[in-house]
Amino acid sequence: TAVVSALSAIELLKLAQHVELKFHHNSFVNLALPFFAFTAPLPAETVTGINGMTYNLWDKIIVSEGKRHAAKGGMSLKRFLKRVVKEANLDDSVVVSSVAYGPYLLYAGFLHECDEQLLTKPLWTILRESLSSEGETLGDVSQAEVDELDKKNYVDLDVVVEESATSNEFELPRVRFTRAN
Repeated sequence: TAVVSALSAIELLKLAQHVELKFHHNSFVNLALPFFAFTAPLPAETVTGINGMTYNLWDKIIVSEGKRHAAKGGMSLKRFLKRVVKEANLDDSVVVSSVAYGPYLLYAGFLHECDEQLLTKPLWTILRESLSSEGETLGDVSQAEVDELDKKNYVDLDVVVEESATSNEFELPRVRFTRAN
Protein backbone atom coordinates (compact mmCIF):
# COMPACT_ATOMS: atom_id res chain seq x y z
CA THR A 1 0.00 0.00 0.00
CA ALA A 2 2.86 2.35 0.79
CA VAL A 3 4.42 1.85 -2.65
CA VAL A 4 1.13 2.56 -4.43
CA SER A 5 0.50 5.64 -2.28
CA ALA A 6 4.00 6.98 -2.89
CA LEU A 7 3.84 6.48 -6.67
CA SER A 8 0.41 8.10 -6.78
CA ALA A 9 1.62 11.04 -4.71
CA ILE A 10 4.60 11.58 -7.02
CA GLU A 11 2.32 11.66 -10.08
CA LEU A 12 -0.09 14.06 -8.34
CA LEU A 13 2.81 16.39 -7.54
CA LYS A 14 3.84 16.33 -11.20
CA LEU A 15 0.26 17.15 -12.18
CA ALA A 16 0.07 20.04 -9.70
CA GLN A 17 3.36 21.44 -11.01
CA HIS A 18 2.09 21.25 -14.64
CA VAL A 19 4.92 18.96 -15.72
CA GLU A 20 4.88 17.90 -19.39
CA LEU A 21 3.08 14.67 -20.28
CA LYS A 22 6.32 12.92 -21.28
CA PHE A 23 7.53 13.03 -17.63
CA HIS A 24 4.42 11.27 -16.24
CA HIS A 25 4.36 7.49 -15.82
CA ASN A 26 1.80 4.75 -15.34
CA SER A 27 3.02 2.21 -12.81
CA PHE A 28 2.26 -1.44 -12.33
CA VAL A 29 3.65 -3.06 -9.19
CA ASN A 30 3.44 -6.69 -8.12
CA LEU A 31 5.41 -7.16 -4.92
CA ALA A 32 4.80 -10.92 -4.88
CA LEU A 33 6.97 -11.50 -7.98
CA PRO A 34 8.74 -8.74 -7.54
CA PHE A 35 7.72 -6.91 -10.71
CA PHE A 36 7.77 -3.17 -11.39
CA ALA A 37 6.62 -1.78 -14.76
CA PHE A 38 6.53 1.87 -15.76
CA THR A 39 4.98 3.12 -18.99
CA ALA A 40 4.50 6.56 -20.44
CA PRO A 41 0.87 7.60 -20.94
CA LEU A 42 -0.26 8.35 -24.48
CA PRO A 43 -1.84 11.66 -25.40
CA ALA A 44 -5.57 11.59 -26.11
CA GLU A 45 -6.44 10.48 -29.64
CA THR A 46 -7.30 13.40 -31.92
CA VAL A 47 -10.22 13.44 -34.33
CA THR A 48 -10.34 15.56 -37.46
CA GLY A 49 -13.63 17.38 -37.84
CA ILE A 50 -15.10 20.00 -40.12
CA ASN A 51 -12.71 22.42 -41.88
CA GLY A 52 -9.74 20.37 -40.66
CA MET A 53 -10.49 21.24 -37.02
CA THR A 54 -8.90 18.69 -34.68
CA TYR A 55 -10.06 17.87 -31.19
CA ASN A 56 -9.82 15.11 -28.62
CA LEU A 57 -12.01 13.47 -26.02
CA TRP A 58 -11.32 16.22 -23.47
CA ASP A 59 -12.22 19.19 -25.70
CA LYS A 60 -15.62 20.80 -25.42
CA ILE A 61 -17.56 23.74 -26.72
CA ILE A 62 -19.27 25.73 -23.98
CA VAL A 63 -22.57 27.49 -24.63
CA SER A 64 -23.80 29.51 -21.65
CA GLU A 65 -27.46 30.35 -21.31
CA GLY A 66 -26.99 33.84 -19.89
CA LYS A 67 -29.18 35.72 -17.42
CA ARG A 68 -31.15 37.51 -20.15
CA HIS A 69 -32.31 34.19 -21.65
CA ALA A 70 -32.93 32.69 -18.20
CA ALA A 71 -35.22 35.61 -17.35
CA LYS A 72 -37.29 34.76 -20.45
CA GLY A 73 -37.64 31.12 -19.41
CA GLY A 74 -34.41 29.80 -20.96
CA MET A 75 -32.48 29.84 -24.21
CA SER A 76 -34.58 28.67 -27.15
CA LEU A 77 -33.46 25.75 -29.28
CA LYS A 78 -33.14 28.07 -32.29
CA ARG A 79 -30.80 30.41 -30.38
CA PHE A 80 -28.82 27.42 -29.08
CA LEU A 81 -28.28 26.12 -32.63
CA LYS A 82 -26.98 29.54 -33.74
CA ARG A 83 -24.70 29.79 -30.71
CA VAL A 84 -23.20 26.34 -31.34
CA VAL A 85 -22.23 27.36 -34.88
CA LYS A 86 -20.78 30.65 -33.57
CA GLU A 87 -18.86 29.08 -30.64
CA ALA A 88 -17.40 26.40 -32.94
CA ASN A 89 -16.13 29.15 -35.29
CA LEU A 90 -18.04 27.76 -38.26
CA ASP A 91 -19.27 29.74 -41.25
CA ASP A 92 -22.86 30.27 -42.38
CA SER A 93 -22.73 27.35 -44.83
CA VAL A 94 -22.72 24.92 -41.88
CA VAL A 95 -25.98 23.92 -40.20
CA VAL A 96 -26.65 21.78 -37.14
CA SER A 97 -28.19 18.51 -38.29
CA SER A 98 -28.80 16.87 -34.90
CA VAL A 99 -28.56 17.40 -31.15
CA ALA A 100 -28.64 14.47 -28.74
CA TYR A 101 -28.55 14.06 -24.96
CA GLY A 102 -27.36 10.51 -24.35
CA PRO A 103 -29.91 8.25 -26.07
CA TYR A 104 -32.42 11.10 -26.53
CA LEU A 105 -32.54 12.82 -29.92
CA LEU A 106 -33.59 16.37 -29.08
CA TYR A 107 -33.33 17.87 -32.57
CA ALA A 108 -32.95 16.45 -36.06
CA GLY A 109 -32.74 18.91 -38.95
CA PHE A 110 -34.56 16.64 -41.36
CA LEU A 111 -37.53 16.38 -38.94
CA HIS A 112 -37.65 19.71 -37.11
CA GLU A 113 -36.16 22.30 -39.48
CA CYS A 114 -39.49 24.13 -39.93
CA ASP A 115 -41.07 23.27 -36.56
CA GLU A 116 -41.30 26.77 -35.06
CA GLN A 117 -43.06 25.44 -31.96
CA LEU A 118 -40.03 23.28 -31.10
CA LEU A 119 -37.44 25.86 -32.22
CA THR A 120 -38.88 28.55 -29.93
CA LYS A 121 -39.13 26.25 -26.90
CA PRO A 122 -36.41 26.57 -24.19
CA LEU A 123 -33.78 23.83 -24.41
CA TRP A 124 -34.16 22.87 -20.73
CA THR A 125 -37.90 22.33 -21.35
CA ILE A 126 -37.14 20.11 -24.36
CA LEU A 127 -34.72 18.06 -22.25
CA ARG A 128 -37.27 17.67 -19.45
CA GLU A 129 -40.04 16.68 -21.90
CA SER A 130 -37.78 14.18 -23.66
CA LEU A 131 -36.96 12.46 -20.38
CA SER A 132 -40.59 12.50 -19.27
CA SER A 133 -42.03 11.17 -22.53
CA GLU A 134 -39.40 8.43 -22.69
CA GLY A 135 -40.39 7.32 -19.20
CA GLU A 136 -44.05 7.10 -20.20
CA THR A 137 -43.33 4.78 -23.12
CA LEU A 138 -40.55 2.61 -21.70
CA GLY A 139 -41.00 3.01 -17.97
CA ASP A 140 -37.23 3.26 -17.40
CA VAL A 141 -36.96 6.95 -16.48
CA SER A 142 -38.16 7.86 -13.02
CA GLN A 143 -39.43 11.23 -11.87
CA ALA A 144 -36.28 11.43 -9.74
CA GLU A 145 -34.14 11.52 -12.90
CA VAL A 146 -36.25 14.34 -14.33
CA ASP A 147 -35.94 16.18 -11.01
CA GLU A 148 -32.18 15.62 -11.04
CA LEU A 149 -32.00 17.30 -14.45
CA ASP A 150 -33.56 20.40 -12.89
CA LYS A 151 -30.75 20.49 -10.30
CA LYS A 152 -27.92 20.24 -12.86
CA ASN A 153 -25.98 23.35 -13.78
CA TYR A 154 -25.00 21.93 -17.16
CA VAL A 155 -25.62 19.11 -19.61
CA ASP A 156 -23.26 17.67 -22.21
CA LEU A 157 -24.81 17.33 -25.65
CA ASP A 158 -23.67 15.55 -28.80
CA VAL A 159 -24.00 17.79 -31.84
CA VAL A 160 -23.59 16.85 -35.49
CA VAL A 161 -23.21 19.56 -38.14
CA GLU A 162 -23.59 19.39 -41.91
CA GLU A 163 -21.81 21.32 -44.65
CA SER A 164 -24.55 22.59 -46.93
CA ALA A 165 -22.41 22.48 -50.08
CA THR A 166 -21.20 18.89 -49.75
CA SER A 167 -23.81 17.39 -47.37
CA ASN A 168 -20.93 15.92 -45.34
CA GLU A 169 -21.69 15.49 -41.65
CA PHE A 170 -19.16 16.02 -38.87
CA GLU A 171 -19.46 15.49 -35.14
CA LEU A 172 -18.38 18.44 -33.04
CA PRO A 173 -16.57 18.10 -29.72
CA ARG A 174 -18.95 17.63 -26.81
CA VAL A 175 -21.11 20.74 -26.33
CA ARG A 176 -21.61 21.76 -22.71
CA PHE A 177 -24.79 23.79 -22.23
CA THR A 178 -24.69 25.69 -18.93
CA ARG A 179 -27.48 27.34 -16.97
CA ALA A 180 -27.38 30.97 -16.00
CA ASN A 181 -26.13 31.46 -12.44
